Amino acid sequence: MTQGTNRRWMNEDLDLWHDELFYMDEEYRHEVFCEMALILEDELPQILLWSSVEATGFSSRIAGGQSSTNDLFTWNIADWTLTGE
Repeated sequence: MTQGTNRRWMNEDLDLWHDELFYMDEEYRHEVFCEMALILEDELPQILLWSSVEATGFSSRIAGGQSSTNDLFTWNIADWTLTGE
């Protein structure tokens, strides 16, 4: 039996694709995610009502600081070095 999303929307095909996500083949998982996205786009469309914008800045004394759209601004903090005074 399909579990669905919060038990409000259910799709057995999506559940079957979800079961395929546990394979180690990254290319195959990419295909699976694409198939799942097509189902979600077709049956459960969304309109984003709110989105956050995050701006980050770095001191000119920090070398290696790099912003990322997918993670916190400190995602590569291990690579940072302090230069100058």
